[in-house]
Amino acid sequence: MAPARYYDANKPAGVAIDGVADSSVPATPVSRWKQVSGARGSVVMVVDLALGSGTLENYYLDNSDLNGDDTGDGRSYGDAGLKANNPGGLVTVDSRIFVLDPQAPNVGSTYEDYLDNPLQATAVAQTYTPLPPYQVYLPLVVK
Repeated sequence: MAPARYYDANKPAGVAIDGVADSSVPATPVSRWKQVSGARGSVVMVVDLALGSGTLENYYLDNSDLNGDDTGDGRSYGDAGLKANNPGGLVTVDSRIFVLDPQAPNVGSTYEDYLDNPLQATAVAQTYTPLPPYQVYLPLVVK
């Protein structure tokens, strides 16, 4: 994916995803959308997460140092999402993922707006009465 950038509502200029620890992405206020844009493609994720109890915060980790708490290879490169602290009761998640062209600029808020304000169209039935066929008379010229 390199070069790649991470964006959310709190980091509109984004940060480089490079495996170097970065603490400049704030945990609050919670951003509904996250975007990763790289050389191979871009992804925008818009999430609505509701907890019965507990709190939400943004989660972002970009650190290639070995971390035993990380899954897979134990390293993190631009891991992003929402973190639920002390969740309880019913947890509801509605997630939409949009796949975009490589190196897409920050468009996360645009896709959040698309979900909040979907396109609406109204169709009205119309009647159409065709006119009778025209008859055209051409003069016959004989030479």
